[in-house]
Amino acid sequence: MKQKMAAITGGGSNGGELLSRWPNLPGDVLASITDLLDPKIGILRLRSICRSWRSSLSLLPPAINFPLKLPLLASNGASSSPSSHPPSGNLFLHERTVYFLSPPGYPSSNGGFLIKVKESKNAPNTFSLLNPILFEDKLPQPNFPLNLLDCSISLVCKSYVVSTDFECEQVVLKKVAVSTNFVNNGEFVVLGLKFSGGLLIWRFGDEGWTEIGVNGRCFDDIISYNDKFYATADMKGRLVMIDSRLKPIDLVPKLMFGSGISTHLVECDGNLYVVDQDIDNRGSKLGVFKLDDKGHFWDYELDLNDSVFFVGDYANFSLSRKYYNGGLRNMIYFKDVSLDDDGGEIDGHIKVFDLKTNTSSLLFESEKYAKLCWPPLSWFSQDAAIYFN
Repeated sequence: MKQKMAAITGGGSNGGELLSRWPNLPGDVLASITDLLDPKIGILRLRSICRSWRSSLSLLPPAINFPLKLPLLASNGASSSPSSHPPSGNLFLHERTVYFLSPPGYPSSNGGFLIKVKESKNAPNTFSLLNPILFEDKLPQPNFPLNLLDCSISLVCKSYVVSTDFECEQVVLKKVAVSTNFVNNGEFVVLGLKFSGGLLIWRFGDEGWTEIGVNGRCFDDIISYNDKFYATADMKGRLVMIDSRLKPIDLVPKLMFGSGISTHLVECDGNLYVVDQDIDNRGSKLGVFKLDDKGHFWDYELDLNDSVFFVGDYANFSLSRKYYNGGLRNMIYFKDVSLDDDGGEIDGHIKVFDLKTNTSSLLFESEKYAKLCWPPLSWFSQDAAIYFN
């Protein structure tokens, strides 16, 4: 701790005097710091700095506790689930968080790695590791307690799913987006995309879901971006904004290039992108478009400004260059699918698409591809190494 504080104060003849003031920071200063941190991992790390801060900073319960009980979908909403039996009882909203961990001395050419976690239900402030791309694919757990001060930790994104059960096994919505500031009203709002392509919305405290009137339109993907909801529609890459009156407003007519058959919305460095996935019986081809400054056109992008995109089950996110300093640039991690003879989708493997070469590779064909998605093998027992190979 002394070395860390000396580095902050700059040492010198007054270093000891300045150092002694850190544990005695006023409570309002510490509170201001916590407002800027992730409420889970960030505050846990801050409390671990010294005994004084640990006693001053309590782990306050979040305003929203997960899994959060939600009302059932209406019969027309439930019928859009892939399950043959409509759900009964309550639905549950589950939260997952993706972090980027980098080694000491960040930024570093070693880059770092992603972890996706869910909080253990019966043990507060303990977490289970999940695959950052595949839905609920549980990783082996570390064989020793982790010291959160050993790495720099950045919050990458939060993702959500709605299921019929507390364990999150049967998902009933294709995609879920959550906003805590819907059109500047400070509300907790859930937007759901049905498997049929319709849209539903639920505000905290509502007794039921509200179906958004879309006149038969079919939506492909949804996202919470700049405190508003956006969606792509009609298998053409049309961009639609959902306003506070729950009215879809067309912003971008369609993709000028690309198929628009399967689109995925991604936010990166404050910009909104769409990844266009063209699927045939040979697999997938990807193209990337960025929303222009005026919000009226999709501009075709030849690169990702050296960032890395992830298109996964129920959530898409990006790893910006301001967080990641490793050897991968302008790559898209995605789950490849192909079509059978009847046009149905067949689940495939995780692949990495290189925008510069316009080629895809299996994730485990390259150690540097796989390294970004998994914690170090030193965290696990030898038996767990089989999972990562």
